[in-house]
Amino acid sequence: MNKNYYIRKLDAKGLEEVFGYNLQDMFSITRLLDSNIIKEQGLLDAIIYNYDSVISDRISKIEIDAENIIEARLFNDNSEIRVFNDESILSGIIFSQKENVNPIIQEVILYPRYKEEAGHAKKLKIKKYFDYDEDNQAFISYIKPSRLIF
Repeated sequence: MNKNYYIRKLDAKGLEEVFGYNLQDMFSITRLLDSNIIKEQGLLDAIIYNYDSVISDRISKIEIDAENIIEARLFNDNSEIRVFNDESILSGIIFSQKENVNPIIQEVILYPRYKEEAGHAKKLKIKKYFDYDEDNQAFISYIKPSRLIF
């Protein structure tokens, strides 16, 4: 168990534990990928790897096509929902940073996939969380997108 963050399975129980959001009777990852539900969790930005494109934008500006996803990362500064497509079956995890944590913070330049059009993310703020192995050697245990910078 990491001292810096929680990782939960992406299911109704995990959503309630991390976000206090109750979808017990109606939970499905496809339903969860509705941008209005995602925004209710406080998640602001998305990086989505589709079969035919890569999207990096504000959640409020995109339509998520669950059938086209290879991997999706929906995030804010301290939390993330990560969705995986494994042979047409969607699964995922929920990441939540614990309080009073000081991860390594970096900004990386995003590849300009769009021709100098305004409104597209130019950089990505990432957080690197570390832990220690049995020999007390530090290692990076999780890298999380934190914020798109436009």
